[in-house]
Amino acid sequence: LILNAVNYETALTIINEKYGNSQLLIEEHLKSLQNLPVITNQWDLKRLEKFVSDMEINIRGLETLKTPPAVYHAVLMPLILSRLPREISVEWKHQNPNRQKDMYVLLLFLKAGLRSRKVSTFPWREKKPVFPFLSNRKTVPREQYTTAALRATVRKACLHGGEDHAMENCP
Repeated sequence: LILNAVNYETALTIINEKYGNSQLLIEEHLKSLQNLPVITNQWDLKRLEKFVSDMEINIRGLETLKTPPAVYHAVLMPLILSRLPREISVEWKHQNPNRQKDMYVLLLFLKAGLRSRKVSTFPWREKKPVFPFLSNRKTVPREQYTTAALRATVRKACLHGGEDHAMENCP
């Protein structure tokens, strides 16, 4: 459609047909909440952040459409908790012993947890840790350390005389 005054009414009709059905929009928001991904690692901050963001978008969308929270809180609360890492679900249940069925409180809890995880995450948390003190040790082919290998010292043979003594002790 070309943007001009003649097509205004047509464009308005198309938009109302697509987005004017509030029941359809409510169903889409509920479906999106039901299809949130399962997060298994509480330190996977990118996925956890996207989870919380998608959850908030859909809850705010339901709020905008004036959907009573009682309609979806009781059904979606256990579903959403089951998609979170076990540590987060346990922490939620510990802090809410009365099993409060309020999505907004859960959303605030998740945001606070996300903030604290971001603060406590060190730069090397995402990368494989490097242990420089292990690099000078002898290993068996399977890269498993034996007691003898851990206690052994590396002896550097003398290059000058080819004798069996360390270079530091060369006359």
